[in-house]
Amino acid sequence: MALPAAGPQATGMRALRAFPGVLTPRSCTIEALAVTALTNFLLASQTFLLCGMHLQRAKARFSASWHWGYALLALGIAALLGGIDHGFIEPAGLPRDWIRELTWLALGFATFFLVQTANHEFLHGRLRKALSLVAWVQLLAFSAAVLVVETFLLVVLNYAPAMLLLMLLHIAHYRRERGSPEMIAGIGLLIVASAVQALQISPAAWLSGDGLYHLIAMPAVFLMYLGGCKLKPQPACDARGEGQNRR
Repeated sequence: MALPAAGPQATGMRALRAFPGVLTPRSCTIEALAVTALTNFLLASQTFLLCGMHLQRAKARFSASWHWGYALLALGIAALLGGIDHGFIEPAGLPRDWIRELTWLALGFATFFLVQTANHEFLHGRLRKALSLVAWVQLLAFSAAVLVVETFLLVVLNYAPAMLLLMLLHIAHYRRERGSPEMIAGIGLLIVASAVQALQISPAAWLSGDGLYHLIAMPAVFLMYLGGCKLKPQPACDARGEGQNRR
């Protein structure tokens, strides 16, 4: 006697069992890895939306505002790659080195554009040229290190000084009405998110420190976007030159 063919429900259940990071058929609960992937995709979607809204604003090439737009783009790409990794590659047990390196490289480019944002917003002359050179050296050195170092600490040590630099320069220029309280608050909230991720604070079995990081990062990125709307749409040297011409 022939056995009946498996229906679409049984086929779907077998597919779910093949990927342990998604919904579990029997308990109908969601695992932490799936939540991490979902929050990655949510963060990527939000960041791409904010990036598009910012890039359509009028701005000159190589201005602080121009660099900030590409920092958002790189952050969105990193979040998207993280979602693909945690949502598809890791649950399937496939090799992850290549996508991890791409994700870290995207974060390296985001760090580069963050440094250039601070550079072109607040610095002038030799200081601006020197920091621009440092940013390029940092990007090249980090890109090479990603290929041989397999710890996320490398990423943290690369982007943390850039975030602190941007935050401190906004604080230093706050009284001159050039620093943005939204940018300061956003960076501060992102530092809290990074601490949560580093300590792997997990308030529930289905929410890991990585997933919680993404949830905290979403309002942080929105605040930083609001602060980025106030950045100079013209290169710093041009703005300074115009001020000297008016004198």
